[in-house]
Parts: sequence; C-alpha cells; structure tokens
Amino acid sequence: MTDAQGISLGAFGLRLAARDLVKLGELYLHDGVGQGRQIVSREWVRQATSPSALEPRYGLLWWLYTWSGHRAYVAQGSEGHLLVVLPDQRAVPAITSTNHPELPMNQDELFPLITQVILPALPTG
Repeated sequence: MTDAQGISLGAFGLRLAARDLVKLGELYLHDGVGQGRQIVSREWVRQATSPSALEPRYGLLWWLYTWSGHRAYVAQGSEGHLLVVLPDQRAVPAITSTNHPELPMNQDELFPLITQVILPALPTG
C-alpha cells in the first residue's frame, strides 16, 4: 500500500507468500545480509530486534519473545500471518492463513504451532 505520492506505508499492507516471508526473516537472521550482500545494516537489525524503551516486548516492528529458553522475534500480520525468526536454531518458520470475520482467530493462537510443534522438532545446539 502506498500514500498519495506512491511512497510505501511500510508498517502494513504487504501481501507476501510464505516463501517471501521466509526471505525477509532470513535477511534478519543473517544480520541484514541477503544473496551475499548487505541489504539492511547490521545495526538496524540489532536495533529492530532489541527491546524498545517504551515496550520491552517490542523492537522496531518485531515482537520479542523467549520460548523454552530460546530467543525469538516475530512479525505478526493481519489475517493470521506470522513470521518467526529463531536465531539460536537458525530457523525461520512462516505461517500464512486466513482469518475470516465469522471465525475470528487471535494471532496468539498460532504460537502453539511454533512452541509445541516446530521448536521441539528443531535440532539443539
């Protein structure tokens, strides 16, 4: 989505397939490096995935969690979209789904899929 001058609004309006969400997550997992070049500065990635002064559970567009002792940063989108970066496991699960008004879903309902299914299945250390 863009404003009247064609500038992206940035915080919402993206329509991405799961594979594209994973690419975004991998960019952050690799400190801003994508396809062998620095696309986003390492400092920005660090700031974006660190607690903000006003909300310790939120960075810059990323929610910050610790699940089973593992750090995670999460981008939550509308309609049941979820992008999770698990730096300790070097993993980037993404979920795309649809949240219909007649069957409302709280975004947090997707977390058990990550914390109880995906996270335990990942190699440790």
